[in-house]
Amino acid sequence: MVVKGRARVVSQNPLAGIRRKSATPRREFPDGDYTREVLLPEASRAEALVGAAVIDIYRAHVVHLAEQRVIEPAVAGRSLARLAEPLPAGSESFDLPLSSLEGRIETATSAEVTLGQSAEERLVAATRMTVRQEILDLTAAMLDLRTAIGDLAGQHLTTLVLATEHGQVVQPTSLGHYLVGQIGPLARATTRLSEVYARVNRSPLGAVSGMSTAMPVRRQRTADWLGFDGVIDNTFDAIAATDDLTEAPAIVAGVAVELSRLVSDLNYWARDDVGLIVPGDEYIHHVRIQPQRRDPLVLEHLRVSFATQAAMPQLLTSQLLGRQMLGTMTSRLAATTTVVDLLRDAATTYRLLARVLSTLAIHRAMVAHRSHRGFSTSSELADLLAIDFRFPANQARSLAERVVLEWTESGGEASTLTSEFIDEVALREVGREVGIEPEMLAKCLSPKRFIERRDAPGGPAPAAVTAQLDRATFSVNHDRGWWRERVEMLAAARGRLDARCRDLVADPAGALSREVRE
Repeated sequence: MVVKGRARVVSQNPLAGIRRKSATPRREFPDGDYTREVLLPEASRAEALVGAAVIDIYRAHVVHLAEQRVIEPAVAGRSLARLAEPLPAGSESFDLPLSSLEGRIETATSAEVTLGQSAEERLVAATRMTVRQEILDLTAAMLDLRTAIGDLAGQHLTTLVLATEHGQVVQPTSLGHYLVGQIGPLARATTRLSEVYARVNRSPLGAVSGMSTAMPVRRQRTADWLGFDGVIDNTFDAIAATDDLTEAPAIVAGVAVELSRLVSDLNYWARDDVGLIVPGDEYIHHVRIQPQRRDPLVLEHLRVSFATQAAMPQLLTSQLLGRQMLGTMTSRLAATTTVVDLLRDAATTYRLLARVLSTLAIHRAMVAHRSHRGFSTSSELADLLAIDFRFPANQARSLAERVVLEWTESGGEASTLTSEFIDEVALREVGREVGIEPEMLAKCLSPKRFIERRDAPGGPAPAAVTAQLDRATFSVNHDRGWWRERVEMLAAARGRLDARCRDLVADPAGALSREVRE
């Protein structure tokens, strides 16, 4: 098409000729409500949870950069001096959970302190450092609980209790034997915690964002400064994996299931209509309008705590499920918060239970009286008939069952059963009398003798329980030694890092020269 002698150019752009609207202002990150409701609380939680560990990671990294001659000694000295002081306020960066804290650190020091390191690896390392400390605190609380249970068990080697199943009497045992049975799961859990600690206490530093770095870094050197036992071999694994967060909660949940049995039994024994135990007055609630009530609500608090702890691994799994590739710092931070809260709550609960056990008053006479009820030793009668009087095993059991049923239906108790009644039933059922001497029958049905005869390893006889307590005490001392070694190792690593930082602050060039000579 020609217009006034010139060809008209037709554009191939379908948007050509469309009148554009005036440009609107470009939206800036972050949105105000998003910052106030999500990002700022997340940053505050991150700093409260791992802030101290992050600063230590910066200190160790600055030392390492100086030793590798990546930064000048003077820069390292100034940066370490600033890191020893309170950080300035004012960073408004919320790109990542730790951006605000790290922005203030860079403002106080230098951008060079971040060379060869990423925010991701710092967060992973800081969460591992935080969780390892919580594992040690939890281990200490568990050791105290094992000691408290053992002390109480040692006081009740001959205190009789009735073991029940489905609410029905099974056989008598001693309170000491029952309590030592609670120590086993705790001892195994302590062993598992020590194994988890070894896996948690591995350094991800040097992984950067998962693909390592081309800079000259010595990963083990930084790990040593921070008290790690070693480094995570694969750098992708170091950033992406979260199994370091899921193992300890699973152990706590297992312990909660086991200790809930103990608390449930204590709750039953403390009932007003049972009255076998009473916690100390400091744990008894009083109702002023019902003065007869003395409620051991502390046991209900313990029950609720254990129920919550048993359920927490499911919440943690939900927080971590579906992460992709390297995961996200947000999900790891949320999961770490859940783990730390759980481990702290568990440690508090173990210590509370230990204190409650130390105050228990046991009504021994009432316990002994009730242990003679319900034919709890009826299996001994069957054994007596089979072994001493040569009845066939099935016939002995059937005869013992018939004796117990008929005597109970007539309103009798085990302590009042007579040899004459046994002969009467035996004559009718098997055609001959038994002829048990009254003294032999009394010994056979005695709960005290029942326990004393069971002196095989692991049994309820006082000597057997004493041996179990000796082994339990040895185990506690061994585990406490492991715990003490780990606490001292972390303190020693912290001391070495502090000393190295002081040297670099006081004489940067001289400190590095001395290292070369050494």
